[in-house]
Amino acid sequence: PAAEVAVWHGRIELDQKGLDILIAAWEDVCQSRPTADLRLILIGMGPDGEELDSIIRKSAVRGVVRINKWIHDTILLRQYLGAADLFVFASRYEGFPLAPMEAMACGLPVVASAASGMRDILQDGWNSGGAVVPCENPHALSVEILRLLRNPSLREEIGRSARSRIQTMFSTNAVGSQLADVLLQRDAEPTVPNETELRLVS
Repeated sequence: PAAEVAVWHGRIELDQKGLDILIAAWEDVCQSRPTADLRLILIGMGPDGEELDSIIRKSAVRGVVRINKWIHDTILLRQYLGAADLFVFASRYEGFPLAPMEAMACGLPVVASAASGMRDILQDGWNSGGAVVPCENPHALSVEILRLLRNPSLREEIGRSARSRIQTMFSTNAVGSQLADVLLQRDAEPTVPNETELRLVS
């Protein structure tokens, strides 16, 4: 119960997911809190699993827990996320990342690199549920991780904002409503192409 726990989950692919950056940031965190019981839980599998293990061994960083499996059971994933204090995300590039949103739905604050999509998810920074830092910057990542680890009440407040952000903007109902507004446009009158337009098309 006294441990301070950060969690990440996804595909173990070093170049894209920036796990080397994350380990370097975690080294900074551990050096800044030498007496704290720190845990970094890494959940997932992928082609770079052995290389990640080698980086962890060479760094001699403490408190890294590797769970080398895919977790498809949403109840089990919620249990892992629910055991953490914050979610960390160090990707160099993404499409539109789901893992941080899953963590936010569980009430976790997020510290993330500025990979594609993250500025949209965390549009208002801490008010949206987390902080976005420059990519490939372990120090910037560690500064925001430490900010949350040192302040439990801030973590809880931002975690509530994170969950609210997901419910308001990214839940099934919210996304469905946004799509309906864009695609259906109930007020627009249907237009019928004139004869000239039809000839051009044909």
